[in-house]
Amino acid sequence: MRWLTLFVIAVFAAALVLAQSALPRVVQDHLSALESAGALKAVFTVQSPGEAPATYRLEYSKPNFLKLQGPDGFTLSDGESVYAYSKKTNAYTQEPFAQAALARVAQNGEVWAWAAFFVKDTAKSIRSAKTLGQRTIKGSQVTEVEVVLGGDRQGAEKLYVDAKLGIARGFTFHDGEKELLAMASEIEVLEQPLPESDFEWKAPEGSKKVESLKPAVTFQQVKAILNQNCMPCHNAEMESANVNFTTYQRVMMVVVAGNPENSRIIIELQSGRMPKGRAPLPRETIETIKRWIADGAKPN
Repeated sequence: MRWLTLFVIAVFAAALVLAQSALPRVVQDHLSALESAGALKAVFTVQSPGEAPATYRLEYSKPNFLKLQGPDGFTLSDGESVYAYSKKTNAYTQEPFAQAALARVAQNGEVWAWAAFFVKDTAKSIRSAKTLGQRTIKGSQVTEVEVVLGGDRQGAEKLYVDAKLGIARGFTFHDGEKELLAMASEIEVLEQPLPESDFEWKAPEGSKKVESLKPAVTFQQVKAILNQNCMPCHNAEMESANVNFTTYQRVMMVVVAGNPENSRIIIELQSGRMPKGRAPLPRETIETIKRWIADGAKPN
C-alpha cells in the first residue's frame, strides 16, 4: 500500500507541475515579474457598476514591508508588526509580524492580482487561464486573461496585463455576486527595495489602540444569517444532511470553536456548495461567521 500512496502523490505532483506550466506565457511572466521585483508602487481605483470609484495606494517592498491605503483607512507592515487603522473609529490594531498576516492582506480582493509579490507559489491557486486578446484601457495596451482561481477566491476573474510592464495593471474580483474592477492609473515595478523608513509606523493623531477594529460578532447575528439563508433545509423538521441550525448546540456540531478554516460550515459555504440551490453568500457574510468562530463561537 505504501508504494501505491507514493505513486498517487507522484502523479498528483506531476499533474500540478503540468497545470502550472500550461499557464499562458503572459501569466507566467506576470507572476515571475512580481516574485523577482524589489518593490511595487501603484495608485489605483476600485469600482463596481453604477458606483463611484474608490482610490487606493499601495507600496510593497521586499522582504516584508507593505503599505495599503484606502478610503476607510490603511494597513502597514514595518517588518516587526502589522498595523491596521480605521478612519471611522480613529483606532488601530497591532499584531506581531507573521508571513501569514502579510499574505492575508496581500490576498485581499482589492489587491489579489499582485499577491505573488509576497506569496510564494501563487501559481498553485490558479486552476486554469486563457488569453482573451488585446485591449486598450485608459491609454494602456493590455492583454486580457481569464483566470479560474481556487482557494478562498475560487471562481473566474480577469487580469489586464500591461504590455510594457509585464504585470497586471488591472483585474476584476467578486464580492458575493457583485463584480468589481481594480485599475491602476499609476504603477511602477522597481528592482531595488524601498527605504525601510518609508514604512515607519506613526499613530494617526488622537487615535487609540484596540484589540479589534470590528465589533464582536454575536451568535444572534450568526443565527439571523442562517435563518435567512439556510432554512427550511436545516430546520428541526428537515435536518438535511443531519444539520440543524435551530439551536446553538446543533450549530456547534458543524463548528470548531477558534478554528473557522476547519469548521464544516465554513468549508461548505466557501466551496459554494451551500446554500444549496441558491447564490453563494457574499464574502463579507462568510467573514462575519468566521469572526464569530475565530473569537470562540460563544453562545451570546
